[in-house]
Amino acid sequence: MGSGTPEKKRKRASEKHDRPSKKPAIESVMPPLKVKFIENDAGPVPVIASTPGIRLPESLSLQAYTKPRAKRASTTATTNSDVISSELLLHSSSHPKLDFTAREGVDQLDSLWNHYVAIYDPKRNALQLVEARKVTVRSSLREAVPDEEEESDEEVFPIHLSSPDQDR
Repeated sequence: MGSGTPEKKRKRASEKHDRPSKKPAIESVMPPLKVKFIENDAGPVPVIASTPGIRLPESLSLQAYTKPRAKRASTTATTNSDVISSELLLHSSSHPKLDFTAREGVDQLDSLWNHYVAIYDPKRNALQLVEARKVTVRSSLREAVPDEEEESDEEVFPIHLSSPDQDR
C-alpha cells in the first residue's frame, strides 16, 4: 500500500446494474434449408465472368465457341464431362470500338478449382447448386478501318524531293 497507485475498490451488490451485460441467444424460428446439387451430365452450364479493369455494357451479346482441350485437365471431381473435355470462348464485336473476348483460365491453379452457382428459392426455402465455368473478360481496341468515301475524295499527288545541290 506504500506505492503511489490507489487501489481499485469493488462495487457493492446494491450498486450493480440489474440488466446483464450479455445478450441472450435468440433461437432461430426458420426451418432448416434444403440443399440440392443439380447434376448436369453434358448440358450447358452457367458462366461466371470476371471483368478486371473494364465495365461491360448491359446490352452486350456474346457468341459462344467451344473447342476440345489441348491437354486433359486434372482429375477434379466434376459431374459435367463437357466442362473437363472442352474449353469455352466468348466473343463480341457489337461495340463500335472494342472487341470483348472471354476465356477460361489456362493456369495450373485455375484448372484445379471447380466453380458453382447457388440459386436460393425463398418460397420453398431451398438452395440449388449447379456447376459453372469461370471466364475472364478482356477488351481490345479494334483497328480503325478507313472509310471508302474519304479515300475516294482525296487525290494523291506524287511529291519529288530534291536536294539543293541537285538543282544547280
